[in-house]
Amino acid sequence: MEHCKFAAPLCQDDYARCFKTYKKISSEWKSMFEWIQDNLLGNLPDKESFSVLSVGSGAGDFDFQFIQILKSKFKALEYVALEPNKVFCQEFKARIASHPFHDVRFEIHSVPFEEFSVDKRFNLVHLTQCLYYIPDRQRAILNALDMILDDGLVLIFNQTPMGINQIQRMFLKLVKGSEDKMFSSKELQAILDHHQIPYRLDVVDSFLDVSDCFRLNPESGGNLLSFILESDVRRLLPTTKREIVDYIQELSFYYQGRRLIFHPVAIFSLFKRTFSTLNTQF
Repeated sequence: MEHCKFAAPLCQDDYARCFKTYKKISSEWKSMFEWIQDNLLGNLPDKESFSVLSVGSGAGDFDFQFIQILKSKFKALEYVALEPNKVFCQEFKARIASHPFHDVRFEIHSVPFEEFSVDKRFNLVHLTQCLYYIPDRQRAILNALDMILDDGLVLIFNQTPMGINQIQRMFLKLVKGSEDKMFSSKELQAILDHHQIPYRLDVVDSFLDVSDCFRLNPESGGNLLSFILESDVRRLLPTTKREIVDYIQELSFYYQGRRLIFHPVAIFSLFKRTFSTLNTQF
């Protein structure tokens, strides 16, 4: 195989494959759902029906678990999902068809958030680990706020400067020739402060099992590196790949026979200015 200085971008099929590997070895979703159950659910309004816009829904893995939690509080849900990756979008639609929810009305759109327009407003808009892939993050945040009701909520789940972001700061430009998709909670917080958007920030612990990177597992280890670096690392120069793996080993620690890195998740709860007092209710 010919080696290249820069890695090729991931196609939609490859991204879906690499994400599935990542999901299996990360504890972030477990931590996020615990936060939702313990901190969010009880503070949502008491009403029979509830409307949600999910931005970057993927294949619906997060959404299906989220819907189950919401259904414990609300009798009926309106759930609109946006997913530009057609592979994920088709999987989401197939999952709904095979496992329908009672009293949940779905709309699934295979469009980027920046191309989505709607007249109605939602009780909740959530952007779950997807702001990295939206070119104009500032505009996306303002649009999300415009899409909620006056007493609504925008939730943003995003990586912190620790964990994957550390690896990206070291190697993303070297591997891809660009750092345009690198975005941590630090940059997100700066946008919110600049626009004086009321918000609450919670950070939950999460860990990523990177053991297969050191075992040079050609499938899961390569998929994980490709997901972290948002590109196909299979044709990278061996010296570059070795440098990346060595750095990940420096970040990692040994626990119960596995190598883990600390990868906390930032959870931003955004409110409209007129309802900024909600910030104290969580």
